[in-house]
Amino acid sequence: MSILFWVLMAIGLAVVEIVSVTFFPIFFAASALLAAVVHVSGGSPLLEWAVFGLGGVVLSFGLRPLAKRQLDKGPTLQNSIATMKGRAGVVSTAIDGRAGTGAVTVDGEVWSAKPAGNGLGQIPAGADVEIHEVRGATLIVAPFPTTEVP
Repeated sequence: MSILFWVLMAIGLAVVEIVSVTFFPIFFAASALLAAVVHVSGGSPLLEWAVFGLGGVVLSFGLRPLAKRQLDKGPTLQNSIATMKGRAGVVSTAIDGRAGTGAVTVDGEVWSAKPAGNGLGQIPAGADVEIHEVRGATLIVAPFPTTEVP
């Protein structure tokens, strides 16, 4: 076999992996590159095929379970919407439930906002609010209770 054969084999198997995402062909693509190294170092064609076959099997059984476990685990970060409930924000544009206008700034991000409850209330700009829920890209908020100090 020639080095071109092994490189093309590796590329072809890598493409199959990209299309299938089965974590199987990629290990044989890597073993094809190892077979190319054996070819360049003067190994016999029988040794090249042995490295390709055994290398693919060993890599598949050794690394595939690890790769699958990582893929199946999924993301570990919570998205920001899931963590919004209960957080505080500041009204940047007065919230008017009747007109359906208003915006709240939370950690430097501006979100559209509606008042909690019957949704018809008003909250002035600059008021501190608590996020009760997130509906799409709109925060449902209520003002924090104010306590006056004599």
